[in-house]
Amino acid sequence: MDITPLVAKLREPAYATMTDAQAEAAINAITVVVRRPVTCAAVKAHAIKNGYWAKIDIGCDSSTTATRTLCRNARAWIEDSAGKLESVDMDSPVTVAMLDQLVALQMMTAAQRASLADLANATIQWTEFAGVHPVGIGLIRNARKVIASENANAQ
Repeated sequence: MDITPLVAKLREPAYATMTDAQAEAAINAITVVVRRPVTCAAVKAHAIKNGYWAKIDIGCDSSTTATRTLCRNARAWIEDSAGKLESVDMDSPVTVAMLDQLVALQMMTAAQRASLADLANATIQWTEFAGVHPVGIGLIRNARKVIASENANAQ
């Protein structure tokens, strides 16, 4: 395991006066928000619960080609009967464009779109994000030894 991210974190002034145990607790308490794919089932559940699934479904029979095409694509994307589309990258340009078009055509509101996009947010421990999970007191001590060694070499 590369402890470089932990060494960098422990160099921050907030950790300088902490004991190893305090630093361990503080670092293990840090969380970050990351973006993750959203299952198609969660997307469909959101659409149904928030009342825009029916608009998309009805839009599939629109006399306007652009609306019909968009809604059919959205429905196929959400309701993949073959099971080949397990999840959706909410940040992909294709997804963003599709959602923007659904808002523009009033198939969903901007608030519903934002709420849907928020499904991709996942809160995880910083240690997992940094690739140093789990952090115990031994790892804190090893990281501090690296810092002490670098400081001694710098003098």
